[in-house]
Amino acid sequence: MFVRSITIFIYLILFSGFASAQYNWQIQIPPTLRHLYAVHFIDANNGTACGLAGAIFHTTNGGTDWSEQKSFTNNQLKGVFFSSLMCGTIVGRDGIILHTTDGGLQWHEQKSPSNLQPLLSTFFFDSLHGFATGWYGTIIQTFDGGEHWEKQKSNVTTFLRSIFFSGDSSGL
Repeated sequence: MFVRSITIFIYLILFSGFASAQYNWQIQIPPTLRHLYAVHFIDANNGTACGLAGAIFHTTNGGTDWSEQKSFTNNQLKGVFFSSLMCGTIVGRDGIILHTTDGGLQWHEQKSPSNLQPLLSTFFFDSLHGFATGWYGTIIQTFDGGEHWEKQKSNVTTFLRSIFFSGDSSGL
């Protein structure tokens, strides 16, 4: 009986501290601990990464430090491209397209013609002319910085995971 009382007393002491303790986590999760799907550097110092649950991170010192940017979405963000320090586009799940003209301080959603097909990659020649690709051969194109996107015919049904152009008319 005495051993049982001591055991119960020890349990009460141990678990009473846990029951009354309240933890307030103030740790910012760095980009290296998040699921990130894409990164694009416009030069040696300035880069943006995107990923799970609308995560967007930006660096101005070559990746030594990263700051989180607000996307205001929980969608998976799969592709990112900046045509200049200020002008960038991010694409992702459900055909979401996000665009910035201030280096990522504010991201605005653009209307997508992808019929909710996930977009996986994007590429811009300049601030106005760009493409995005995705599931089931989805290819969309813009001539006005994303104000309007048009669906293109691809003749494929596979996932187009990446897009890159080496010139104005040669794309992969």
